[in-house]
Amino acid sequence: MNIMQIVDQNNSKVLYFCELILILKQMKTKIYFFTISFILVFCILSYAGDAPTGKVKVIKKNLNKEISKASESGKNAILVVTDNEGNNLDEALSLATETAELSYQTVVGQVNRELEENSDLVQKYNLNRFTLPYVLIISANGSVMGGVVPGRVSAERLAAYVPSCCYNQVIEARADGKPTYVFIPSEDKEVNNNWLKVIEESNSDAKIKANVVSVDQNDENEASFLTKTGYREGMPLPMIVVLNQQGQITSRYNDLPDATALSAAATKVVSGGCGKSCPSSKSCVGKETNCGSK
Repeated sequence: MNIMQIVDQNNSKVLYFCELILILKQMKTKIYFFTISFILVFCILSYAGDAPTGKVKVIKKNLNKEISKASESGKNAILVVTDNEGNNLDEALSLATETAELSYQTVVGQVNRELEENSDLVQKYNLNRFTLPYVLIISANGSVMGGVVPGRVSAERLAAYVPSCCYNQVIEARADGKPTYVFIPSEDKEVNNNWLKVIEESNSDAKIKANVVSVDQNDENEASFLTKTGYREGMPLPMIVVLNQQGQITSRYNDLPDATALSAAATKVVSGGCGKSCPSSKSCVGKETNCGSK
């Protein structure tokens, strides 16, 4: 990085010094060389202070406000639940931050459940029930996705349970009592449009219109979510995965369905418990499914 690149990134602080350099250079004084050295150090330190470190910052104050702000921005949260003793806190924080670094738009908060200022969060998520320390995953819309005691899973595995952008849309639809059509398009736009017309037709006559989530099969941020839907690389596309109002997968279509079939799948009630195909079902709390411990 040259001096002008640094100047460009610190305009408000550096332009004044640049003008000063030109004046001092004309004076041909030793102060000129001193000033050059000073500005170089100043700019480098300023740039380093603004540059991303690659580490996730842990929120410790104003947690309720900061978590709400993150949620409004479409971000998930990982809460590290602890108390005044803070036993094994470093291990829990390490797991949480490593998971956040591997996840889609996720913040980390350290919640001391014994502090009065955290009482709202403690009550909202019933944090007194957990063995400490505990790492809890919260989706962007405030749903509890699952949690773990540090040492039982790796950050890589835990990150698979943190909702992606599309997964959060499914969770939000479920919270609103709506079914979801997950549409995985092909590379043929004309074919995709024919499929989308069927979805539109299905929604036009539905009492409760389904949420439509389009997922690019090549989006690395959605790889885990695509796996949850049952999609595997090499499957014929387009594909529609239908989730009912409870967030349970009721049907998958690799051949163009008709609107009536889609509507029936969207309103279908799945009985028999959690099973292996409910990527966002509230009935899956605490159970292992193909979408993780929810």
